[in-house]
Amino acid sequence: MAADSDFTIFSHYGARCGDVHSQTFLLFKRGLAIIVGHPFMKFAGWLMVLSGCAQMLHAQLFADISTNNGTFTVRLNHTQTPQTVANFVSLAEGKRSFVDSRDGSVRKGPFYNGIKVHRTENSPGFKILQAGSIKGDGSDGPGFEIRDEIVSGLTHQPYVISMAHSGPNTNGSQFFVTGNTAIASLDGLHTVFGDIPDSGSRAVVDAIISAGANNTTIQSVIIRPVGSAAVSFNPLAQGLPEVLPCKGNLVVAANGAITWNVSQPSGGLPASCIYSLHGSQNLQNWSYYGRLYRSQDSTSPVTSINLGNATLPKLFFQMSQVNYFPAYSPTELNNRVCLIALSTGLLEFQINSAGNGGISYFTENTTGAVTGTTFQLLPNFSRINPYSFTFAVSAIPSGVFGTSVPYQVKCGCDSATPTQVDGHYQSFYFHPVLGWLQDELGAMAIAR
Repeated sequence: MAADSDFTIFSHYGARCGDVHSQTFLLFKRGLAIIVGHPFMKFAGWLMVLSGCAQMLHAQLFADISTNNGTFTVRLNHTQTPQTVANFVSLAEGKRSFVDSRDGSVRKGPFYNGIKVHRTENSPGFKILQAGSIKGDGSDGPGFEIRDEIVSGLTHQPYVISMAHSGPNTNGSQFFVTGNTAIASLDGLHTVFGDIPDSGSRAVVDAIISAGANNTTIQSVIIRPVGSAAVSFNPLAQGLPEVLPCKGNLVVAANGAITWNVSQPSGGLPASCIYSLHGSQNLQNWSYYGRLYRSQDSTSPVTSINLGNATLPKLFFQMSQVNYFPAYSPTELNNRVCLIALSTGLLEFQINSAGNGGISYFTENTTGAVTGTTFQLLPNFSRINPYSFTFAVSAIPSGVFGTSVPYQVKCGCDSATPTQVDGHYQSFYFHPVLGWLQDELGAMAIAR
């Protein structure tokens, strides 16, 4: 997914998860509970960093990224961010299939070869290069998403590699590399999964950033394991999504419905899957038609998919299926209660049965004062993926900011029980002049 909006330097940042390490909060309302912060979390995080450093002395995994502007070497942190590294390595080496966003076909091969560095930023205090978009515009990915692996101690120091995304748990193929300055505003938002250790490689990174967008092309990515533990690291055994063509048969009624009858897997249904569709009238110009999400809460298989009506003389389709093991997001937001832990209190959204609005309440931490308001869900914002969901509302209670404003919440789903899904969020408020500005990061819960 694109991450361009994530890299905007906002004039206002709210409280972050790291601000509450010294306290424990149990936020409980309407059967949902959020635990935020714990003194052991910080200590455990440092233990993980020390343990990871010790292991790296004996086993290291490197990626040599060759471009027309030079080669730079990345040291990948496969011990602390195993799924992110596995995703990068398996795409780079062509060991896993992906969906080509240009036509919807399922392909397998070295993903990054031939891809341009489509974005660079070279401002004081904010220097990055970004790549991993097949289209070259930052709008796409490999057709699947993976979760964040935010690790205490792995921050956006100079010359690190991190995942670009469009919200919590929406990582795909796009990554960015920081230049010669730290970018603390990205900490807690993006997964740092490696660093550029040597001065020669850092000089190449600087040169690519200076060259500007679309002036650097990745020619190859070579993965080099050093040490037996790095050699034994298996990127295909890290629980990543599985991409495959959607098997079945096409049924076309004259001047009637076009239906794809889905073949059921002999090994049983995956925990969750997404069916995506691209169409073309001439096999040259392809368009994204849409998708169908089957969540972990669905007990019945998808047997058929309606592809529209046969009104054109010719129409071609590419259908892909992405399986997730496991997935946590709900099927829909209708009749759900979602709790957002703000630094100043608890924000609750009660979404109605139609899924187009509801009532929200804000309970202030210090005084316990409660304010509320009705809201409408803003169109074109709601989206549910296996590991994430997004929604935006027309108004939130005035107790949050002193006035009621539109509010957007991007949630990452990290775990689930029979009654609720827990995770983390990134929120934004709407400024009438500046548009959407980031507000806070924190913990969230939503009823199943």
